[in-house]
Amino acid sequence: MKLNIARSFAKNSTRMIQMKPRLYLLLALTLLFAISAAHAQSQPCVVASLGFPAPGPTVVKVPVPSGTCIETPGAQGRLRWDNNHNGMLELYDTDDNGALLWCAHLHDGNRTCAVGQSFCLQSDGNAVIYPFPNCTGAILWESNTVGANVGGEEMLVGDGAQGFCGITGEKAMILNHVNTGFVCPPVWTSTSFDPS
Repeated sequence: MKLNIARSFAKNSTRMIQMKPRLYLLLALTLLFAISAAHAQSQPCVVASLGFPAPGPTVVKVPVPSGTCIETPGAQGRLRWDNNHNGMLELYDTDDNGALLWCAHLHDGNRTCAVGQSFCLQSDGNAVIYPFPNCTGAILWESNTVGANVGGEEMLVGDGAQGFCGITGEKAMILNHVNTGFVCPPVWTSTSFDPS
């Protein structure tokens, strides 16, 4: 009886020793994924708004650098372009654990986020996601604000809790007349938002 118990203990101990590295690896990968996901949403932004190029006789397209994050002071949202090289334009909530509020959707009638290689602000007032670098290829997503670049135009994040431009919740938006002070209402806002 003692011999069987000893053998059983030895067998179980060997199994435990073999499983420990697997468990540690699984735990490490789980923690790494959770930390990187939380880190992406909690990274501070250094840009308060993005300015469009001035209008002119030809359309100038300015690519927004990969990893750009807009966080307007006091707003509870962050707009990120190409976060972790995912090729998407996304609005995250900063007061509800970094939840995704909105992404720029493809113009195909479904809810698929547009994935491109360049996000560009254009002198004609349009914000566009293109499939290729340097603002080239067929448009995947656009703000449909051609002609709205009057008196300077900027993309920023607004917060309705602060009474900003009469919006509700956190939204990405485009405002014009920024050279003389913002003019509300926005010429474009993201369609999904956090009402809190």
